[in-house]
Amino acid sequence: PEVPTVGELGYPQLQLLGWTALYAPRAVPPAVLALLQETLQQTLLSPPVRAGLLAMGSQPDTLIGDELLQEQRVPKPQSPPA
Repeated sequence: PEVPTVGELGYPQLQLLGWTALYAPRAVPPAVLALLQETLQQTLLSPPVRAGLLAMGSQPDTLIGDELLQEQRVPKPQSPPA
């Protein structure tokens, strides 16, 4: 369809970012949580998975626990001027 890009609409510097995270309920036993974290980290760092994610334009990262919470505290963007 004939839909202008965001840049063509006057916002050439606009970047759309998204991220995915895996959360577990608080009641998950620490041993199970540790196994889940280790398994997920190994999976994301494995060459085939990493290559697949990079091929899709993703930037794989392995933020766990407090690291993920800190990343979520990014300031909210301001609306562009009208």
